[in-house]
Amino acid sequence: MRQRQAVVLLVVASAVVLMWPYLLHHSGALHHASTDASAAAHQPPAPTKLGRPEPGSHSGSGAGRGHGHGHGHQGAPSLNPHAMDLSPDPHLMAPSSHAGHGHGHGHGQGQGHDHPGHEAMHGGVHGGGHGGVHGGHANRAVASPLGPSPLRGHGQGQGEGQGQGAAPLVAAPASPVKGVKEMKEVPHAPKGHFKEHKGYVNSSASHSKHQRKGAPGVLMCDGKRLDSEVIYWRRVPGDDGYESPITPHHDEHHDKYITFQYDQGGWNNIRMGMEIVIVVAHAMGRTLVIPPEQRLYLLGKAHHDPTTNKKVNAPKYGFESFFDVALLRSHHGLHTLSMEQFLAKEGVSGHLHGKLPPGNSTIVEANKLWGYLSSVGDVKPAWSGQFLAMPATAADVMREHDAGPPPSGMGKNKSPNNKDGDGGNNGGGKAEALIGFDGPGVSDRLTAFRGARKAVHYDKTLQDAKLIHFEAGQKTRLLQHHYAFTFFADPTMQSFYRRFIRDYMRYQDVIQCAGHELVAAVREDARAHHGGEHGDYYALHVRRGDFQFKEVKISAADIVKTLNGEGKDGGDVIIPPGSIVYVSTDDPKGTCDRCMANKKLCVAGPGARGITGCIEDPSWKAFTDAGWEIRFLDDFLNRGVLKGANPNFYGMVESIVCSRAKAFAGTYFSTFTGYIHRLRGYHGLGEQTYYHSPGRRDAARMTKSVGHGFAREWRAGWTDDEGELI
Repeated sequence: MRQRQAVVLLVVASAVVLMWPYLLHHSGALHHASTDASAAAHQPPAPTKLGRPEPGSHSGSGAGRGHGHGHGHQGAPSLNPHAMDLSPDPHLMAPSSHAGHGHGHGHGQGQGHDHPGHEAMHGGVHGGGHGGVHGGHANRAVASPLGPSPLRGHGQGQGEGQGQGAAPLVAAPASPVKGVKEMKEVPHAPKGHFKEHKGYVNSSASHSKHQRKGAPGVLMCDGKRLDSEVIYWRRVPGDDGYESPITPHHDEHHDKYITFQYDQGGWNNIRMGMEIVIVVAHAMGRTLVIPPEQRLYLLGKAHHDPTTNKKVNAPKYGFESFFDVALLRSHHGLHTLSMEQFLAKEGVSGHLHGKLPPGNSTIVEANKLWGYLSSVGDVKPAWSGQFLAMPATAADVMREHDAGPPPSGMGKNKSPNNKDGDGGNNGGGKAEALIGFDGPGVSDRLTAFRGARKAVHYDKTLQDAKLIHFEAGQKTRLLQHHYAFTFFADPTMQSFYRRFIRDYMRYQDVIQCAGHELVAAVREDARAHHGGEHGDYYALHVRRGDFQFKEVKISAADIVKTLNGEGKDGGDVIIPPGSIVYVSTDDPKGTCDRCMANKKLCVAGPGARGITGCIEDPSWKAFTDAGWEIRFLDDFLNRGVLKGANPNFYGMVESIVCSRAKAFAGTYFSTFTGYIHRLRGYHGLGEQTYYHSPGRRDAARMTKSVGHGFAREWRAGWTDDEGELI
């Protein structure tokens, strides 16, 4: 009974949330509709499993009676379905057909047909003459998680009228960016490999027939909007106003907080943790407190700051240095404060268990700050190696709380999410047995998602805590991917948060514009090399240096062998001779002078033989011997490309270049390679991604679609549960 009630409440609440903006938008038309007007029965096409309407056409007719005048006309603007955020961009507006013909006084009829690719705003009759008609109907099918939702508005006209209108439900896809070949179909993941793996599995990796939601995002470079192939983010109707239904979000976000410490590893480890806390903060309805700048590992290159016209020798960086925080703050469902604002509001006022911040100041150095936040945090999650299971509604949290003690093995007289943050609140029990997770569809998804991990169930202890603080210790690191860390009982929420990170948690425009500049330079080089035929290029990421995973630090000869299908992986040639190959690496000179093994610098030449992690011939000669025309970042910097760019952004810029390559092969275990894989997935190039590490060449394309840990990214990061691009 509790499960049935939860399902009913979820459906009703979701319908209201999804339809509310729509009702507001059309309230004027509905308010003025004639009470006598009626519309013919209208049958929408059946939705798919996730409620996405199938391509097809809608037609309808209607008659109106009342007072007023009407006449046939054409050319009123209708919103492109990719621009339901009412963007002022004129390119997102298109004429809709409202043409109608009428005759006689007090009687008229007509027919209209909307242009293919545009949403049917009216699609009916404005049949006319002096006694004309505002019959017909307003038909707007909303592709929502609950299926198409037709809204009909009826016009007024003296006399009677009738008409029909038809329009394809799904708009024509946006035109491809110039100079970039359209991907006709993404190949299937190789079958027969990795059969020992369990988890989410795509039945097909083909996305050719899928209509992606929303319009391409906006990129501003030097104050001008730029139409660039590097844009992967999208503007999805309704996403910008989405608020989590899991918690009393609207009322409590202003005094419930999440704070977090930056990971102590490299940049992409830091990014992974930040993505998780953003999803968790939004889903829990909490205000996210953004940490202050500090010195970050491998991001300390001196550079010239154009804003101050001074050289910065030991730069500090933080969240706002790389991500578009203004974009994040623009989202209606996410609330943020700076650390200084948070300490002013809650710290120096004594509202955090009466403890004041060091020096009773709102500006605290990082090391002292982390200790203070740990001392005042109500919950300090130790969830490393676990995952967070979120119910569909706040009501599920309360019903589970009111139902009494959880199933056996969940703990004794003590909330599993206790102040010490030991996590694992399902103990010997299963989260599937809890309210909100006990449905057949949910429990099956949860079983596939969890693997061998323990679930931390979002409960009233987490809901009621004033401050949840994420530390960065060994047991508290968030070294996972956001889509593999947080499970949502509602699959539409699972998809939303994947889109949320894609569309809002992205590098700021200055980095994206630098990426655009470098991609354009590489393509220009490739066109010149290929005699102007095309600008295709390939890309590699080769990690060496102090990388702790010694077995993947290999020679160029071994990389060529793997990618040519000559190693134990077999397969076709990935990079043909004569190709331009962009190499992103921490060893551009090919000397491996900073390569380490067993915490010692590697010796050069024959002395490296037999030592895993050291390379006897670290040069890139094998690449040129294979017929590849290789390029490095310095080749373009020396030509004046990226002039004035912050060198601490170079790695991020190179990831953008690699994301647009025809095919890409990276270093297994590298989170830098992993993020490139995800960016390529966003672009629809995920299946043209490989590893050059022997034995793992096709691991990025295995049929398994989600896993945990940091070693690689998974298809679930850019596809929904049905395997389609988000």
